[in-house]
Amino acid sequence: MHVHCQTCRARPEWRKAVGAPDVCPDGFTIETLKSVQPIQQNIEQKNAISGLGDVIAAVATPIARALKLGCIDPTTQQLKPESPCAKRKKALNEAVPFNQQEK
Repeated sequence: MHVHCQTCRARPEWRKAVGAPDVCPDGFTIETLKSVQPIQQNIEQKNAISGLGDVIAAVATPIARALKLGCIDPTTQQLKPESPCAKRKKALNEAVPFNQQEK
């Protein structure tokens, strides 16, 4: 799911302003987005930057999605937890953590 899906499906004037099609090419509708919303909120809560692995994943994950690599779960569009990519991300986060308590 793309960041703008909720806006695109809920606001026809936004779709017209940006030239988006009336029918979502990814098949999303208002009804399907309502069921995905709790998943998306959970994903956003988990996406806090905790280390170098998160920074690299922020750049690499959209590329992996575009290339349709096997490390991306087609349902959530996020890294599969058991994938080699997720394991590298975890290892990098542990090796180079960012202390969020310091400012």
